[in-house]
Amino acid sequence: ELRSLVYNAVAQHRSGPVLSMQSFRKVIRKEQTLPSIGKQGAETIAGSTLAVTGRFPTLKEADQFLVKEAMRRATNNQGVAAAMLGITRQTLNRRLRNMDAQ
Repeated sequence: ELRSLVYNAVAQHRSGPVLSMQSFRKVIRKEQTLPSIGKQGAETIAGSTLAVTGRFPTLKEADQFLVKEAMRRATNNQGVAAAMLGITRQTLNRRLRNMDAQ
């Protein structure tokens, strides 16, 4: 994610020897405005899953739901979604690949 951010900043750079911080600020500002679900939010998400399915979800189902929800809230930004879930981007990427394979 950082490498991609730097490549984009270099591509958008117009002139001079110093790289502008504007593109970095845009991404940081966007990530700071993403909602934090916290403990109560996680309970609400789990509660809504129970209400929808009418049964207690398995760990696998809960994991998949949380991954999908984090990706939705992060507008498919894996770095942001991984931070929301408290895992690395690589771990999230592996889980997404496993979900696609099923």
